[in-house]
Amino acid sequence: MINVEKINFKGNHKICVISDIHHIKRLTKEFYESIVRIVIKEKPNYILIPGDIIDDPKLLLKELAMVKQLKFFIKNLSEICPVIISKGNHEIRHLNIDIGLLYKELKFDNVYILDNKQIQIEDFNFLGFCPSNMGKERKKLIKKENFIKEYNACNFKILSDKINILLCHDPLIVAQVYQSLRGFSKLNYCISGHMHNGLVPKCLESFFKSHGFFGPHYTFFPKYCRGIHYLGNTKLVVCKSLRVLTRDNILFRNLDKLYNNTITFIKL
Repeated sequence: MINVEKINFKGNHKICVISDIHHIKRLTKEFYESIVRIVIKEKPNYILIPGDIIDDPKLLLKELAMVKQLKFFIKNLSEICPVIISKGNHEIRHLNIDIGLLYKELKFDNVYILDNKQIQIEDFNFLGFCPSNMGKERKKLIKKENFIKEYNACNFKILSDKINILLCHDPLIVAQVYQSLRGFSKLNYCISGHMHNGLVPKCLESFFKSHGFFGPHYTFFPKYCRGIHYLGNTKLVVCKSLRVLTRDNILFRNLDKLYNNTITFIKL
């Protein structure tokens, strides 16, 4: 079952966010079709995928056919509206694997992959950032100085006549260093995922508020696991994940039934 979460900033544009797909071989065409049907019904202007589109890049070394359902999914989304994709930690975890192989497979009309790049489409200026060291050490936080240096080296242009949206997978590091990021205060929104709702079931969200029970940095009770947070003038929107427990084994598949597969729609 796909859960729909809606955030309303009382604007005229509707954005769909599908974060943390974590594609694996067993994900079926039917699973992806159920998401496409929801997106068609909601009629968004743009679809944003802020990282972790694939669970393990090693799939690319085995056979590109293993990502055929993901290709089918992205192509169908692109026929609804523009799809903007940025990288997450799973895209760069294995540094000896060329994730560009996957991106070549996803080169459809209306699909834009922002690998530390930006693009303007109509009223929007989309920026996609992912630090190079995000995936090297799973149990350690990204080095703040590297994050700041690499972000500022992108020389992102903030445009006063556009709605400026940054896609950055990890909200924790953004919240820690945003004051050192060039032009960040002029962004309208920063869209993140990564936190998998802190592994908090929906029935306990009111108790945990924006905190989680356990986070992807192997820490208990992490902050910024869901919801809207204000970093100066910029709204940080932390979206829940499409898939929560992503390892492909019987234990995780059964435990995952405790959680919702969530996509988010934002009016802004």
